[in-house]
Amino acid sequence: MRNSARILFLVTFSCFSLFGQAKGGGTPAGPGTAPTPTPSTTTPPPTNRNPVNNPNQNNFPTVSRPMYVSGRVVMDDGTAPPSSVTIVRTCNGISRAMGYTNSKGDFSFDLNHAEAAFQDASTPGMGSLSGDPTSTRASLDDPMVNMRGNSSSGGGMGSSLMGCELHAQLAGYRSSAVQLANRRSMDDPDVGIIILHRMGKDEGGTVSMTSMMAPKDAKKAFEKGLEALKKKKSEDAEKDFQKAVTVYPKYADAWFRLGALQMDHKQTDAARGSFAQAISADPKLVTPYINLAILDARDAKWKEVADSTGKAIRLDPVDFPIAFYFDALANYNLQNFEVAEKSARQLQKLDTQHRYPLGDRILASVLADRKDYSGAAEQMRNYLKFAGTATDADEVRGQLQQLEKIITEQGATAKQQ
Repeated sequence: MRNSARILFLVTFSCFSLFGQAKGGGTPAGPGTAPTPTPSTTTPPPTNRNPVNNPNQNNFPTVSRPMYVSGRVVMDDGTAPPSSVTIVRTCNGISRAMGYTNSKGDFSFDLNHAEAAFQDASTPGMGSLSGDPTSTRASLDDPMVNMRGNSSSGGGMGSSLMGCELHAQLAGYRSSAVQLANRRSMDDPDVGIIILHRMGKDEGGTVSMTSMMAPKDAKKAFEKGLEALKKKKSEDAEKDFQKAVTVYPKYADAWFRLGALQMDHKQTDAARGSFAQAISADPKLVTPYINLAILDARDAKWKEVADSTGKAIRLDPVDFPIAFYFDALANYNLQNFEVAEKSARQLQKLDTQHRYPLGDRILASVLADRKDYSGAAEQMRNYLKFAGTATDADEVRGQLQQLEKIITEQGATAKQQ
């Protein structure tokens, strides 16, 4: 469809900071507030249609009484993680971040009410990346639904936690899991040890090993900044992260957190500088590359976006679906259609919760350009399945009707021959 039937993307596009906080819910682990959607003339947004984002769909157990849990996260060699790690609860395939570990790897929180105090994290590839959109994200965010209602199970909450488990989240690592199915509110809170195992030969991660070498004062400031984020005191957090990098200029994690806050506060130049400092301190830290890609996508600098996403994907091709979204988007705009298709298909494999359905639209456009109208129509149906109430849904339905008409005409012509 290179001519009259060519698929065109709409112009809305809004970006978010990896580990930013969207309005109305938690987002990939870390600080910030998703920016207001900004019109663009070239870029389609990922839509916010996802069962996880439906406030009427109660994916998590409905609970009311406190249920305290505590435990420890260790690396597979028995040492504590190099920096704070996000503890995630997964119920029937839906994940929600519940809290952070401290510098020793310990964690403790009220399992039933942690979401009220901790709404700045979801899971990478999960878009936390790390990246990602009701706000982020026709924007790139991915707010998680709050638990609603009251439990009908009285004092025993075990039945409401069927299919639930706790695990630790650290890019590049696989976590052991703690099963929660039989846990009740009066049980011993200690759930034991969660072990992180390095997976494969992936080079990158979301926690920099430079954190292990940070002096005590820098670590203290960094952890104070994380606590300020939990309390949604972003100005205090920014000061704490600034202090951490002043004490220890090679503190890559602190530079990234600082840049993420600056990015959310629309301090673009400062954010770029902080991300560059993070990469200089630790070139294997994945998240700064993705946030730089987001900043460049706002300005339609597609070559720069592709460069950053390419580096992020080489460092970690598993944990960051958002990297493949931006890589597909950038390469489509650069007319590198084979690369765009490859990234869009990989996005589909990794994005199991369908947070970036606009990847389906990108793939549909690539296939339509190739005159694979049946394949393009299939991708548009996929998009409508998960984004059927998005602002561009009617346009997509119209495009799908055009494709189906062409397919029907081709079939009729083939029968006549």
